[in-house]
Amino acid sequence: YPKRAKTNATALRYLGSVSGNQGDYPKAIEYYEKSLKIKEEIGDKTNLAKDYPMAAKVYIHLNMPEKAIPLFLKSQEITLYLFKDNFSILSEKEKELYLNETKSVFNDLHSFNIHYSEQYDSLPGICYNNELILKGLLLKSTRSMLDAVYKSSDPELKNTYFYLKQLRNQISELQGADIEDREQKIAELEKQANEQERNLVRLSSEFADIQKLFDYKWEDVQRALKPGDAAIEFVSFADELSVSNSDNEIASASRRNDEEKPPRTNSHALYQLIWQPLERALEGINTVYYAPVRVLNKISFFVLSNESGKFRTSDAVRSFAR
Repeated sequence: YPKRAKTNATALRYLGSVSGNQGDYPKAIEYYEKSLKIKEEIGDKTNLAKDYPMAAKVYIHLNMPEKAIPLFLKSQEITLYLFKDNFSILSEKEKELYLNETKSVFNDLHSFNIHYSEQYDSLPGICYNNELILKGLLLKSTRSMLDAVYKSSDPELKNTYFYLKQLRNQISELQGADIEDREQKIAELEKQANEQERNLVRLSSEFADIQKLFDYKWEDVQRALKPGDAAIEFVSFADELSVSNSDNEIASASRRNDEEKPPRTNSHALYQLIWQPLERALEGINTVYYAPVRVLNKISFFVLSNESGKFRTSDAVRSFAR
């Protein structure tokens, strides 16, 4: 490819976006595929993670979900790969910015899962795994890693941490750059960075704990449950394939709970909205562990009641302790 390959790929992506907005989906796919091919050749991972879903959504418009799902999964794989490599060296602000920039990748998978989980039965597990990682990362403060480094009296730990940060910054600068021997230089830096990561795992329990977050799977949760236990992960996302107002409904019901009397009426409304749809999956369950999200963090599950004023599992519901 010529030196302007990255610019050409960006131009093709814009043409694909324009064609898609005009409803010419076959033409949009033609442009997107050309753009993605160039970016794959030059190793532009950051932009590939953003662009794969754009092409995938066009395939959905063409009623070709079998073409869309590999692109969504590639986007997720690259995003988690980059995040795992850089999370421990990001500041709190950088971490927040990165999560905001990449949340659409996981949002798209949740949305796809709602509509196509019957065709792709591995999707619910993938979405569950993503939630485990993202919620775990949000709760695991990067500051704890920085504090461990700065407070340590071990010069090897400090030198290793800052050298790793330097290597990761160099790798990021090289991604998609039009220079000679780019792939070879990236490979050499990756090898050095991986060696420093192994050293950090050996030297720092904080770093080791952060890296483990990326390996948690729903099967790990299942193995930790006892007979009669269940675990629920609540998720919040915008269903771009079919707009959902469930989050707004919960917020409205919660506000009514503050404004109206008697409280039991509104508690019942919340019960119908949040808990009742889950009950058929909880037959024979004695203890429920749940991880709330967004507005659900403001709702007490212990006060939810059915029409008779009772919450069958009220004594057995526990919030996840991560």
